[in-house]
Amino acid sequence: MTTETQSSELEQGVEPHAVWVIPDALRELAQCGDTEILGELIAIFCSDTAARMGALNRAVADGDTAAMRAQAHAIKGGAIQVGAIGMGQLCKEIELEGTNKSRAELAGMLSRLQECFEQVSAAMAAHGGASAE
Repeated sequence: MTTETQSSELEQGVEPHAVWVIPDALRELAQCGDTEILGELIAIFCSDTAARMGALNRAVADGDTAAMRAQAHAIKGGAIQVGAIGMGQLCKEIELEGTNKSRAELAGMLSRLQECFEQVSAAMAAHGGASAE
C-alpha cells in the first residue's frame, strides 16, 4: 500500500470504530492460496500493536510527548497496512493533536483507541487470524 493510498484512506472520514476490512493486497494473497501469510501478518499486527499500546499509555502517563507521538505514528502505520483505517485515524489524531490535549482528554482518546483495537482484533480473530488476547 502506498503512502498516497494510506493518506487517501485516512481522509475518507472513516468512523474510528469502523469494522476491519482486509486490504486488496492481502485479500489477493489469500485468494492465491497463501492464507497462512495472512494469519501471520494478523498475528504480528496484534502482538506488535498490543505492545505499542502499552508503550503509548506509559508515554502519556509520563508526559513524554515525543514517545507518545512516535508510538501513535507506529501504530497508525501498522493499522493502515492491515486495513484498520479507523484505528489509523485515531492514531493520527493522537499524533497530531495529542500535544495540545490535557491528560484527561488523552486518556479518553486512548480509551477509544483501545476499544477500537479490541474490535479490530475480534474481527481479525473471527476471520481466522490471531487476536491480541
